[in-house]
Parts: sequence; structure tokens; C-alpha cells
Amino acid sequence: IGNDAFYKCSGLTSVTIGENVQTIGNDAFYKCSGLTSVTIGENVQTIGNDAFYKCSGLTSVTIGENVQTIGYRAFDDCSGLEKVTISNLSAWCKIDFEDYASNPLYYACHLYLNNEEIKDLVIPTDITEIKQYAFSCCSGLTSVTIGENVQTIGNDAFYKCSGLTSVTIGENVQTIGSSAFSVCSGLTSVTIGENVQTIGEWAFYGCSGITGELKIPNSVTSIGSSAFSVCSGLTSVTIGENVQTIGSSAFYYCSGLTSVTIGDSVQTIGDHAFNSCSRLEKVTISNLSAWCKIDFEGSYSNPLYYADHLYLNNEEIKDLVIPTDITEIKRCAFCGFRGLTSVTIGENVQTIGDYAFSGCSGLTRVIFKNPTGWKVSTKEDMTDSEPVDLGNPEQNAKYLKNTYYNYYWKRY
Repeated sequence: IGNDAFYKCSGLTSVTIGENVQTIGNDAFYKCSGLTSVTIGENVQTIGNDAFYKCSGLTSVTIGENVQTIGYRAFDDCSGLEKVTISNLSAWCKIDFEDYASNPLYYACHLYLNNEEIKDLVIPTDITEIKQYAFSCCSGLTSVTIGENVQTIGNDAFYKCSGLTSVTIGENVQTIGSSAFSVCSGLTSVTIGENVQTIGEWAFYGCSGITGELKIPNSVTSIGSSAFSVCSGLTSVTIGENVQTIGSSAFYYCSGLTSVTIGDSVQTIGDHAFNSCSRLEKVTISNLSAWCKIDFEGSYSNPLYYADHLYLNNEEIKDLVIPTDITEIKRCAFCGFRGLTSVTIGENVQTIGDYAFSGCSGLTRVIFKNPTGWKVSTKEDMTDSEPVDLGNPEQNAKYLKNTYYNYYWKRY
């Protein structure tokens, strides 16, 4: 069926695509506002861009099992849709949806397999990838079990499935795509498989129903920006031992969060990663040297900003001794650490980043093992630097937490 074939044929009420048709062209049924039902034949492989755009009267669509690609905005503005029917779940999982409005589920919200609504979805064993937007906005779903052969969950695959309450992610899944479960507000339980390596940005954004403890498996190496943002029901998070990167706003506004455990491999925590986690009370680590080496992009990157208390192997640190292998204390490293009372900075430390000890209101003594040759500057390149006398531990504490809290420090 060619491009624009039935363009604005508002008198059409139903369409059945014959068995010999393989392609439905761009804009083929554009603005056929009288259409109420469409049955797409078993041999159709491609549905073009805007194919059913603005078919505002459309209430049901049946998709044949050989459809491979649905183009941009193919079902956009089909706001009357109530039902999508398929006969082969595996075939549905393999469709390439070009955008959110390619999928009629965006408006229909309910998917039927052989006229029976799917509520408890089990991904078939022959599926290795759930394509992007595959079940986006399917609010009729209540549970999802990801099969053992699935390796990739595509971007927006289950976006805004508001009826979803539980998800079990199979042991062979390696990638959870961007916004894969974003705004699944009814979700209360998530089990992340032990082979997941990447959690995409916005992956679980706005899943406010998830409660209790979240464990990021040791297999995960990166947590994307805003991945768990606004998961307000979370109370504790354990970051696995192989996570290297925590993206910006990753746990933003997780307002119920009280404790965080950070794995030894974390290298970078993005800006605002823990912003508005105002109930945080405790941060636990197992390697102080690893903590000192983390690149915090800002004050809100550091969970200590709210937590106040840092625990090393479950013992609270009050008198901090910087390990001998540390030459640089990174910016914001102990920002907001109000439980800290004293610091001993070893002779191997050569630089201290800005805001490293800002907000450490309980800090009363700082001893520099090598107090000579230090300068401070408001500029990272240390231009316009000025020398600072570090012979008095009490005065040093005031320098680090107040006078020069936002300065760069370097020993010459």
C-alpha cells in the first residue's frame, strides 16, 4: 500500500490488510478519523511513518506476526485506542519500534494475546532482546518475568507500565536500557539479575512504589544518570563491588533513603547523585583509600552531605587518618561529614581539592604530618596562591571547614 494511499479518507470505518500486502507506506491512512478498527495481515513486514497518524476514532488494532518495523509516529494521536491484539508474543518482542508513538500501546494500554489480555507477562525463551518501546505504557501488565535467554532490555521497553507491581530480571540480562522501567509507579518489587552490567539512565526513574533495600549486584559497572531518581520508597542502597560510575542525579530525591553502602571500585559520582536524600543517616565503605580517590562532581554527589556519618566496615569514623598511599584528597571527599572530629593528613598528601572538608561542623583538630610548603588558591591552576601556616591543629580545622573550605590546596 503506497504512501498517502488513503490520506484523509475520513469515511473509512474499518480496514483489513490482505495477506499479500507486505508494506504499508508512509501516511497511508493519515487522518482517517472515521476508522474504528484495523487488522494488519500476516505478511505485512513494514508499517511506514505516520501510517495511522491522527486516526482519532481508532479503538482496536490487530498486528500480524510478521511485522518487523513500525515507523515514526505510526499511531500518534490515536487517542481513542483501547486494545492491541497479537497472535505471537515472540514476534511482538522482536518488532523495531522507531519511537514511542510507533507502538499503538502508547494509547491503548492493553495488550491481548489471542483475545486474552496479558497481565502476567513471561518473556518467551527464544527472545534474547526486548526491543525499545516494546511494552511501553502497557498499564494492564501487573508482573513481568524476563526469560533466562534475554540479554538486553531495550530503552523505554516498559516505560510507564503503571499497573506493574513486580519485575524479575533474568540471570543472563546484561543491559537494562534507558528509561526501561521509568515511571512504573506501581512497582513494589525488583530483582536485578547477577549478570547485569549496565543500568541505563532513567531506568527506574519515578518508581516510587519500590520499598526497602536495593542491592546493585557486583556484576554492574555503571549506574546511569537519574537511574533511581525519585524512588522515594527506598530505605537503603548497596552499590556492588564493581560499580565504577554513578551518574548524575542517580538517586536524586530518594527521600526515604537512610543508608548507602558504596563499593570499592566507584571512581566517579555525578552531580546531584544524592541531592534531596535528606533522611540519609549513614554511609558505609570498606576501603578508605578507595573513598579518597572518588571524583565527586559536586557537594550533592556525596551522600555524606546529608548522612553526616561515615562507617568503615561498620565502625564509625570520628578520628580520620588519611591512608599513606593517598597523595590527593579529592574535592568534596568529606563534604558534610559532621560526625568527624579530627583528621590526620599524612606526609604523602600533596593536594586537597576544594570543598573537601566543607560542612564538617564537628571538626576541631587537623594535623598535617608535613605542614610546610602549603599554599591555597581559589583557582585550580593555583595562580594567585598564598602560603598558609599549618602548625596549629585547631586553626587548621577552621581553615579547612571555614576560611579556605572552597579553596584548592597544594604542597610545594
